Amino acid sequence: MKKLLVLCFIAPLLMATQCEDDFNTDGSETSFVIQNDSGITLSFPLENGNFIAIENGSVFVVSSEFRDDSTPLLPSESPAFEEITLFQEQDGEAVQVYEQNPIDNALWVLDEPFERNFEYRLTITPDLIN
Repeated sequence: MKKLLVLCFIAPLLMATQCEDDFNTDGSETSFVIQNDSGITLSFPLENGNFIAIENGSVFVVSSEFRDDSTPLLPSESPAFEEITLFQEQDGEAVQVYEQNPIDNALWVLDEPFERNFEYRLTITPDLIN
């Protein structure tokens, strides 16, 4: 009985130290953010058909991707989106006011706020709105 009790306390300790070897600290995270500086409220479509409102002056994180290496993932390589389409509500209808298809990496500004934590930011200004 004592052996079983000792085993119950030692087994979790052994498993916890085993897991430390599996943790990868060499990877990186890349976030893709839309910053709305358009002067209007924009809507981002979700896969379920609903919309997320992006108020003027606010930001919206489209996705975050983790990688095993320490380099950022380009916006055009993100598996989370193939295009960016934004809408504005007009008379109760969603009207498309911006589309980026295909994704243009040159329109996204790269920042590294923390080591191996990258952020690509797409800033929507009045000049980009249809």
